[in-house]
Amino acid sequence: MIIKKKEKTPITPPDEKEMTVKLKNFGGIAPSVYLRIFLSILIVCGLFFLLFFPGIRHEGTVLKVTTRPAGAVVTVNGYYAGTAPAKIFLPARARYDIKIEKPGFPVYEKEINAKGRIFATLFFPVKEKIDVVWEKPAEPDLCSRRVLAEFNDFALADREYSPSIRKQTAKSFEPNYFFTETLDFFVRDYKGFLTDEEIEKAVLRAAALCTHEVTTGAVLKAYTRLYPSLDPVEAADAVLTALKASNPRAALIFRGALPEPMKKQLSATGLPPAGAPDYRKPQLRPDGSFSAIGERWVSFPKTAAVTEGDTLLPPAEIECGGFWIQDREVTAGLYRRFLSDCPEYSAENRAALEEQGLVDAFYLRQFPQDNRLPAVSVSWHAAQAFCRWIERQPGLSGFRARLPYSFEIALLTADDNPATANLAGSRVRAAGSPQSDSLRDLTGNVWEWCQNPPLRDRAVTDSFLLNLPTEIKAVAGGSYKSDSFSPSETGVQFAVWSSPYTGFRVVLEKK
Repeated sequence: MIIKKKEKTPITPPDEKEMTVKLKNFGGIAPSVYLRIFLSILIVCGLFFLLFFPGIRHEGTVLKVTTRPAGAVVTVNGYYAGTAPAKIFLPARARYDIKIEKPGFPVYEKEINAKGRIFATLFFPVKEKIDVVWEKPAEPDLCSRRVLAEFNDFALADREYSPSIRKQTAKSFEPNYFFTETLDFFVRDYKGFLTDEEIEKAVLRAAALCTHEVTTGAVLKAYTRLYPSLDPVEAADAVLTALKASNPRAALIFRGALPEPMKKQLSATGLPPAGAPDYRKPQLRPDGSFSAIGERWVSFPKTAAVTEGDTLLPPAEIECGGFWIQDREVTAGLYRRFLSDCPEYSAENRAALEEQGLVDAFYLRQFPQDNRLPAVSVSWHAAQAFCRWIERQPGLSGFRARLPYSFEIALLTADDNPATANLAGSRVRAAGSPQSDSLRDLTGNVWEWCQNPPLRDRAVTDSFLLNLPTEIKAVAGGSYKSDSFSPSETGVQFAVWSSPYTGFRVVLEKK
């Protein structure tokens, strides 16, 4: 049987007819009228949001700040607002105190009454411009002081301690970014403003602080920005050659902190050998004393001393002494006399001092009731204020007062018997002996603030580096809570800390 395939019937489309959509009247208004009204409203709204809304929402002045050199910090009414070059919006109808600061230069200040305009501020904002061009400073060293202070903190801590002001504008960058980049920013900002020799001096000072691979990398990056024709290995050779001429111990540390592959490519030789001959410490001997304000001040004449050596650093001869130092820690009774004359440092003013960044919340909270005990719970900044007060006391007007440097404490002769030193004890004891021609309690009792930030190399006696305004400072000698310690051993504390285990003593130098 044959099955025939069924034929499909073709589909015929319907007749095409023209379709018309007719809008209805709306509220008795013809479509041609209300469409024109709707379109007009859209246009008006668009013009409003383009020409008027930005001015209503943000009426004010756009302040543009440029400086030469760049990188200056801009504050508005005391608050950080940016780093030059910067654009800052100032709301209208208010007065603003603008301050522009760059280390080493005079502070620029200006008062601005911010104006505003509603119309077309999106396209034509109200503008104000400040362009600061500083003259070359008389003391180029001051330009690098802040960046070296931050670099020193990072080199010693191997982590973030006091971030650069620039970090406030770039919080998303990786950790340590601003410690490794701030030195590079310094070279970029000042190149063409300071001489290459002046910039190189600052970079080499940073190199003398390097203790690990991250910081040596930062120095080499800055050095190659200063001298673009050098590759990193050539820059390392140049840095080592310069360091060996001025600070061979720093050259040894810097080379040791370089990456291993780079060390194999270096041509620099002649580094000082490790190891040291035997020598006796301490080496500063007292030669007299005098009394003033109820305290005994022991004299140590100027002499050549040899710093401590270890497995990495050979000993180094330095000039030390030539000062008078308290034979005991500052007592609570003497500090109370300071508070009586300087009430701004009293416990009642703690909140204001904390806001200024001079103390922490524990300032004077555990201050001793017994006037014979050491003055503790005192920050480094408060100890500095005490030194200024000392200079004004009867019989001491011809002296400059400061805290001792950590390497000085390591070299001082003290009447401390390790068997009787107040270590691993249960409580603090009375401060020293008030009428002694030797020193007491350099070991134990309480930690003592040092003038300087902690330095890797105790032979570094560059006053610029010793007095960097860092946020961390060295403390020496241990406390009654320490198991074993010696005057040569140091610790690290924030300058605002007010620890119940930390006190201080004062050094006098002739003006």
